[in-house]
Amino acid sequence: MGRGGSALQRYLALVAAINGGGSARSELDLCRHLAEVLEGIGLATVVDTSQATGTRKRPDILGYTDRREADIILPAEVVVETKKPQEIAGYRDLKHGLVESPLWEEKTLPCESASKTDPIAF
Repeated sequence: MGRGGSALQRYLALVAAINGGGSARSELDLCRHLAEVLEGIGLATVVDTSQATGTRKRPDILGYTDRREADIILPAEVVVETKKPQEIAGYRDLKHGLVESPLWEEKTLPCESASKTDPIAF
């Protein structure tokens, strides 16, 4: 297992600590741990902070089946886009928060379009 458990166990423990108020870890650190989970299932990953929101850069995770494509940051097969809790708080659940307007049209689709060759519609 190495480093105190699997990548998934470490990620879930970090999420629980943050949700319980026991950690002030950053979005970037949380994304890095999730990227390790994706790497554990065989994807090459890049934590991308090029999509700036105002003065703050928000990390997204790009996942690739081919390490060479990750090395030169081509459009990714998997994109995990970060969201602030208040951006999805008014929705029934996370799925609806990501695909219902205006969040889908203003944030999710533009990010997916910039990161992937073929955005997936739900």
